[in-house]
Amino acid sequence: MGTPSEEYPGGKVFLAERGAFDEYEFATMAHMFRSNSPNFNVLACTDRFITFKGKNSHASANPCEGLNALNAARIFMDAMDMWRQHIPRTSQIHGIVVKGGELPSIVPDEVTLNYYFRAKDMEDLDDLIEKVEKCVEGAALCTGTEHKNVQRYPTYCDMYANPPAIKAIQEIFDAMGEETVVFEEPQGSTDVGNVDQLIPTFHPLVGVSEGKKIPLHHADFEKRMKVESGYKGLYNGGVLIASLAHLLGTSPEFLEEIKKEHIRYRKLSIN
Repeated sequence: MGTPSEEYPGGKVFLAERGAFDEYEFATMAHMFRSNSPNFNVLACTDRFITFKGKNSHASANPCEGLNALNAARIFMDAMDMWRQHIPRTSQIHGIVVKGGELPSIVPDEVTLNYYFRAKDMEDLDDLIEKVEKCVEGAALCTGTEHKNVQRYPTYCDMYANPPAIKAIQEIFDAMGEETVVFEEPQGSTDVGNVDQLIPTFHPLVGVSEGKKIPLHHADFEKRMKVESGYKGLYNGGVLIASLAHLLGTSPEFLEEIKKEHIRYRKLSIN
């Protein structure tokens, strides 16, 4: 099943919401990477597009008549930097200024920020967003401005690193004669986590850069996909997925073990 638009807007999110995976017992995919790994360590992720609206005025002649939206944005951004010390180490905050004003001589009346927030699971992400929304309100209150806080992209859910499944994937890599690496640090977020909310989902990484640390989304990584190392990675990914599907399809007891572990993690009731 093809699932396009992983980065935006998240094809698997819409497929999952519309029942595309409802009759399946598990799902698996592989992502090209710099090294082989039995698991993709991902974080839940959501976004906020934040707008502060104030009142413009001449910054020299009558600054006291203005309400500075940029000041509100600065207070919010400082609050985010201060919160970094007190959120879990597995949570992350990234943000940019989309619009910061027109001219230095004009008190900015509208400023927009684009922020991503990540956490190890949905519970931590919800807690982080609650703090974020309070900081938006506080920044507006401090400056007399109005605020608008909008989520523009679908939330990407976390993925469960299912121990028996990861062990099986590692054994498949071993049988293929492929060396692997275990990444302790998170490697980003993906819409496949939304599928994992529904059924056990597996996301190994397949090396195509011969161990060289070439970042994903970099032009050099794209070039790797068009030479022998990339072709080998695609082949290995196909073998890996087929081998895992065969194992789960012919080992009902093993599949049941994985499903029970997935249910335990997701805190779902067994029907």
